[in-house]
Order: sequence, then structure tokens, then C-alpha cells
Amino acid sequence: MGNEASPTRKKGFRAVLLLLGYGVVAAGIGAAGTYVAVSQWSPQGPPSTTGARDKDEHGEEHAGEEDHEEHGEHGHDHEKGHERRVEMPEQKRKTAGIRVAPVARQDLVARVRVTGKVAINEDRISHIHPLVSGRVHEVNVQFGDLVKAGQVLAVIDSQEVGRTKLTLYQRTLETRLAEVNHKWQHEIATNTLALIAELSRGVPISEIQVRFKDKPMGNYRERLLSAYSQLYKARADYKRLKELSEKGITAGKSFIDAEAARDAAEAAFWAAVEQIKFQVQRDELSARQELEKAKTAEAVSRELLAILGYHQISTEDIDPAVQGECISHYEVKAPFDGVVIGKDIVLLDHVDPETRMFSVADFSTVWVRADIYEKYLPLLRELAGKTIQFHSQSYPGRTFEAKVFYAGEIVDEKTRTVDMRALAPNPEGLLKPGMFVQLELPSRRFPDVLQVPSSAVTELEDETVVFVPVGEGVYEARPVKVGRTADGAIEILDGLKEGEQVVVQGVFALKSELLGASVAEAGHQH
Repeated sequence: MGNEASPTRKKGFRAVLLLLGYGVVAAGIGAAGTYVAVSQWSPQGPPSTTGARDKDEHGEEHAGEEDHEEHGEHGHDHEKGHERRVEMPEQKRKTAGIRVAPVARQDLVARVRVTGKVAINEDRISHIHPLVSGRVHEVNVQFGDLVKAGQVLAVIDSQEVGRTKLTLYQRTLETRLAEVNHKWQHEIATNTLALIAELSRGVPISEIQVRFKDKPMGNYRERLLSAYSQLYKARADYKRLKELSEKGITAGKSFIDAEAARDAAEAAFWAAVEQIKFQVQRDELSARQELEKAKTAEAVSRELLAILGYHQISTEDIDPAVQGECISHYEVKAPFDGVVIGKDIVLLDHVDPETRMFSVADFSTVWVRADIYEKYLPLLRELAGKTIQFHSQSYPGRTFEAKVFYAGEIVDEKTRTVDMRALAPNPEGLLKPGMFVQLELPSRRFPDVLQVPSSAVTELEDETVVFVPVGEGVYEARPVKVGRTADGAIEILDGLKEGEQVVVQGVFALKSELLGASVAEAGHQH
């Protein structure tokens, strides 16, 4: 009976540790245990039943506990290591392209990549409103049309424009008339003053008439020459009678009368000269003032039209005889080359300065915007004015450039990011607003970092692992702790040492092989 107790206990213990399908093996072990127990009996005779049972209970059970503890401490890791090993024949390794490389310690150059978005250049978009009220007479473009700077997009019938043009036309005519009048008065004044100068020198009338025959002076010629003729005659009479009086040929009274007549003629002439000088200067000044007044009125009318967008306009453009009903037409023009991205009017619509008629955008340049996290703020300190590169999935292998003009000053309280903006040339129109792009910020260099190629690292059962060669064609998945990442490299914080070999190519094949073996083993055990 004592010989049966020990095999029974051992058989029960093995049944807990192993699968039910190994019962036969457990029975064999139990039989062997019985054999050992019998062979250990003393030749003088069998021990007491009680002693044998005590020995069995204390000896076997104690040994079982030691076995169990050893399996718990060492067996589990050993078993897990074997579970994460994969063996691959040479031919299969060649097909998978398995390649190993040593773990290295060197500088880690981290290129920061962030997601950005292409946006319209807000400095090159125009929402076009008319400066006047009126009715839409023509619409010359459609949504999506390419337009040139100055191209007429639409025409409005506007009473305000018509009145302003007619007023300018009238002011222009008044200015022309004032110019002619001023020119006439200036010529009269110039000729009259020249005549006065000649008369003051006592030039004979016959000679004066020849010199000033075709020079306009108005009625000043007659007045001056009449006064001068009387003076000229009085002077001649005085001179003749004076000579006769000195010779005693004529009476003294005649000489005195001649002298009085001369003095009266002198006074009359110089009075006429002074009055005429004043009048011609006054008339010229008045004509100049009228001209300035007319020019001012014309300039005001031109400015009113300039406010409405007519900066250069000819007389023909405002001549009612030439323009007819078109004189009230107001042209809405494109401010720059671009694309019509908004059209909000149709024919005969009533519009006013509050009406948005069109939106035109210039896509020859675009903005690239990105939200930069706080941890990258050091990279933005000296980024303003510098050129960055970015890529788009729409154009694989192509690199675009943009110049940063705003590196962010305010951190968004919700997203904890800073808004960065850059200006990108877009001559081919490849970059479309709303398109997502990947931006590359300036590199960060971390010296003396233990690292492996990023191709060596993979995820396995919620763990980050690398495959380490442990024998000929045998590889073990080793858990590692990783840190910073860079272009094609990952920092290793724990799990590897410098110089250890890791698989850097063919990791996916090893992982697939390992997972396939695990699935097959699980199915076999089931």
C-alpha cells in the first residue's frame, strides 16, 4: 500500500503541470517511481508501513516543491526565450535578404517633420466690391476663369458715374476757356506795357504804328495813342512858339498858351498811362485767378472720378457726344493676375459698395502653415526669414521650398502649438490650398547616442523588439527600450550593448516566420 501512495501523488502533480494528453507519460514516470521505491528497501526486511509512508510523504513532496520553484524561477524565462526564437535555413535567409549590423554609438541627427497645410496667400486675394451703386450691365467672366490685371470683369450702369463724368467734362471746358482768356489778357498786358515803354521814350507815332501793328492790345492802343498824339502835338507847338517868342516874332501870350496846352497834354497822357497799367495788370490777374479756379474745379472733378477708380481719363472718355449712354458705365476690373474663385452677381443685379461681386486669388505664391508643438520652439527662434523644405504625397520625390515669414509669437492655449507661416513660390500651380504637406524643420544633433537602424526595430506582442543572431540561422526576438528617432535611426536606451549584432534587413520575414511557428505550435498543442 505504501508502494502505491508515492506514484499516485507524483502522478497527480504532473497532471497539474502538463497537458491532459501527457497522461501516459505521467503513468510511466509513476511506474518508474514504484520501481525505485521498492529497490531502496533494506535486505533485513521491509521497514514499517508507517515509516515508509512518512519517508514517501516528506521525501517526494519536498523534492516536488524544489522542482516547482526551479521551474518558476528559471524555466519560464528559458521557455519564453525558446518561444521567441526562430530558425531559418540558409536558402530561406538568402531569399529573405537577412543582413546584420553592429549596434553603434554615434551622433543622432534628428530631422523634425511636421504636418502642414497649403493655404491661399492672404496678401494676394481680393474680394471685389464696386465703389458705386448701379445695375449690372455686363458680366464678362465666369467662376474659375484666369484673368489679367486690369481686365474688365463686369460693367455697371451708374448715375453717379455719369454725373461725375459730365461734371468733369464741363469743368474741362471751363478750364480751356479760362486758359484762352488768360493767354489773351497776358498778351494784351505784355504788348500794352511794351507800348507804354516806347511812348515814354518819345518814339514818333509813325514808327510806333509800324512796330505794334499786329500786336493785340484791346482798346488800350487807341487810348494810349490818342493821349500820346495830343501830347506829341502840344510838345511840337510849344517848341515852335518858344523859338518864335525868343526871336520876338510872336506874341508872348501865344507862347504861354502853348506851354499850358503842353502841360495839360503831359498830365493827360501820364494819367492815361497809369490807369491803363493798372487795368491791364488787373485784367491779367483776374484772368489768372479764373484759370486757377477752373483748374481747381477740374481737379476736384478728376479726384472724384479717381475715387471711383478712374485714375487716367481723357476728354474723349467723358465727352457725351462721343460716349453717349456709355458715359454712365462703370467698369469693374481685376486688381492683379489670378483666378476667379468667387462670382456672386448675375446680369441686371442691383449692386452697391456693400455687394461682393467677385473674389480673385493669385496662386503664383501660396502660404504653407503648420502648428508647431512647444517642444520644437527652440527650432523656431532663428527660423524667420529662412528657407524650409516640404513634400507632398501628390508629387512623390519632389521637394518644394518656402521662406518663413512668421515663426509664431503666441502659443494656443488649447492645442499648445504655435502657428508658423511660410511663403512658397507656385509658378506651376501644383500646390493647391487645402493640400496637406510634410515640412522639415532644421536638424537637431544629439552626440554619442547608442542607436540602430530604424529597419531593425519592430513590434511583437505589444513589445518593441529587435532580432539578435544567437546561432547559425537562429535569431531571437529581444525586447528593447527605445528613445529618440532620427532619419533612419532609433536611439536604444536598454536591451542592447554597443557592438552587438542585430538584424537590420529581413526583419519582417523573421517576424512572419516566428508568428507562423507560434500559430502552428498552438494548433498542434490544441
